[in-house]
Amino acid sequence: FAIALVAATALPILFMLAPATDVYAADDLAAVWRDGTLTVSVPSKEAPGGAPSVQILDAADKPLAPTTRATRDARGWKAALPVGRQVALEDLAWARVKLDLGNGQTKIVSVSEILRVPVVRLFGQNSYAAGSNASIRLIAVDSHNGEPLPNSEFRVDLVDGAKTTRLFVGRSNNQGTAQADFLMPKGGYGSKQLKVSAITPLGPVALEQAIQIVRRDRVLLTTD
Repeated sequence: FAIALVAATALPILFMLAPATDVYAADDLAAVWRDGTLTVSVPSKEAPGGAPSVQILDAADKPLAPTTRATRDARGWKAALPVGRQVALEDLAWARVKLDLGNGQTKIVSVSEILRVPVVRLFGQNSYAAGSNASIRLIAVDSHNGEPLPNSEFRVDLVDGAKTTRLFVGRSNNQGTAQADFLMPKGGYGSKQLKVSAITPLGPVALEQAIQIVRRDRVLLTTD
C-alpha cells in the first residue's frame, strides 16, 4: 500500500484532552461537572431506603452548594448540585460528596474518585500537504475505566486565524474510534490549527493542535 510522508516531519503523533462533562454510571456512584453544576448519579444499590440527600463539601468541610434531595431516574437517583463556575475543576477534585442515606447512615467519597470525563485521543501528523488527501484516527474513551465511547460525534475543522473550514463530520464505532478522511484545502501554507470537537455519551470535549500545511512537492511516496 502507498503511504504519503510529508518531508521528515510526518510522524504519527498523539494528542489527548479530558475535560469534564455529563455522565451516568449504571452500577457505580458517578459524577459529572458541567457549567458550574456537579451532577451526582447514585445507583439504587447505594440507597435502598429511598431518595438520598446529597451534599458537596470542600477540604475544610464547608458546603459548596445547598444540600439537594436526589430524584429518581431510570437507573437510580440523581442530584444536581449548583456549585458555580467560580470553582475550577482542579479545585473540585479535592472536594467530597456526602450522601445521607437515611436511618443515620452516611457515605462520603472524594469527587476525584467518582468524577467521569471523556478522553479523546488523536492520531495524526504534524504536517500535511495542501490539496492532498489526509487522514487521522480519533478515539473516545471513559477516563475512569478506559472503556470506549461508541456513537461519539466528531467534527474536525482547519482553523486559519478567523477562518474555519470544516473537514470532517462522523461518528465513532462500537470501539469508540473513527477514521477521519478528508481533503486538505489548497494553498494557505504555514502554521494552522486542527480543531477536533466531540460530543460523547459523557458529554462534549474539544482540542486544538498546531499543524503545518506544506506544498505538495515536499511529499515523498513510499511503497511497502
